[in-house]
Amino acid sequence: MKNIFLCLPVLGALLSPVAANAKADDSSVIFRPSITNSAAFDLIQKATETAKQKNLTLCFAVTDRTGNLVAFSRMDDAFPGCIDAAIFKAKSASRFARNTILFYDAVRKEHLGMGFIPGILPAVGGIALKKDGQLVGGLGVSGDNSDAAEEKAAEDAGALFH
Repeated sequence: MKNIFLCLPVLGALLSPVAANAKADDSSVIFRPSITNSAAFDLIQKATETAKQKNLTLCFAVTDRTGNLVAFSRMDDAFPGCIDAAIFKAKSASRFARNTILFYDAVRKEHLGMGFIPGILPAVGGIALKKDGQLVGGLGVSGDNSDAAEEKAAEDAGALFH
């Protein structure tokens, strides 16, 4: 039993350089920022307050930079169909690092078949969220009958992100 306890410090000393080298070499890993849960919910709360002031009933979705849902809210009386639409808009904006209105305009003006490419939703209301110029997530807004009102609500909500 004594031999086991004597060997543990020696074994630890032998293994620590291996662990130290693994931490020091980050060339095989990319670190990228992503929106936090609290920032996502804060953004939705502010966007909801703004929408109420404008008498809009909307759904808001926030995804991380990879398009995975972080936060969601459906305002009272918002159409049930806006749930999936808001989430897919946020996913599309974050996965392609651009506002979905760019896809929407390209499809309308250029007659491009972007709507058939998986992950791209050519619609108004998807905003790529950036912090210090780097993509950190996506915001999707849906629920209003007017494309212009929905896009404006998305732009206003996106401007609330700090």
